[in-house]
Amino acid sequence: MASVGLSARPRDLTAIYRHPQLLLRGLVAVNLVVPIVALAMVLILPIEPVVRAGIFTMAVSPLAVFAPGKMSKAGAKASEVISLYAALILAAFIIVPVTLAIVALLIPRAPIVTVAMLARPLGLLVFIPLLVGLAVGSLLPAMAKRLAPIANGLGTTAVFVALAIVVVQFADRLPGLVGDGTLLAIVTVIVSGLAAGHLLGGRDAAHRSALAVAAVTRHPGIAVTIVNQNYHDGRAVLAILLFLLTSMVIVAIYQFFFFGGASIADAGRRR
Repeated sequence: MASVGLSARPRDLTAIYRHPQLLLRGLVAVNLVVPIVALAMVLILPIEPVVRAGIFTMAVSPLAVFAPGKMSKAGAKASEVISLYAALILAAFIIVPVTLAIVALLIPRAPIVTVAMLARPLGLLVFIPLLVGLAVGSLLPAMAKRLAPIANGLGTTAVFVALAIVVVQFADRLPGLVGDGTLLAIVTVIVSGLAAGHLLGGRDAAHRSALAVAAVTRHPGIAVTIVNQNYHDGRAVLAILLFLLTSMVIVAIYQFFFFGGASIADAGRRR
């Protein structure tokens, strides 16, 4: 997140408001389509309640910190990426608690969260490093240019190391989630989110891919924070981990299938 801030400028935070339709489409894909599909799947399939909570919590959690990098690689403009990401994260402060409160009326023992509960993880994981990066980029642009790729490399390495540790720790328990409908629910949610983002992106190939990626790149840290505050059962965390791994695989397949390894921007120009 700091690397994103180092590569941006404060004026970039407001760029998305010059494209209100793109922001609205992003809100629909991220905060409406994916949660609705997730709710439908966990209600239809015979999934254990705590696993069901993990899936749905992941589906409503705001975008992961590596979402901007994926969106930028999709060919979207840096200013649009940073401003769309910031706007969606800010909206999550209200949308996530409201969504979970509504679902709690329909599903017994559904997880709940307050704005105050979200403030600490979102502040530490998103806003503080982003603002620090923006400040350094504004005051010391030459240094920021050198630091951005270093911060990105360190952050990417840390994410994959942490993910590898968790996978090794829970590897023997993951297969148990495959046969009860959990994997089917997760795949359906991710494919639906990709389709919604792709279609809502309009004619611009970069916007299509960026919104598709944004819709399904959910924040495992926020999701784990929410489920740990509501449950003391590792199966919810396992469901979140399976969601994360599955989304990474399906997003990679989506980008290769639609763009064949070429840059999204180049694909858009060809089309």
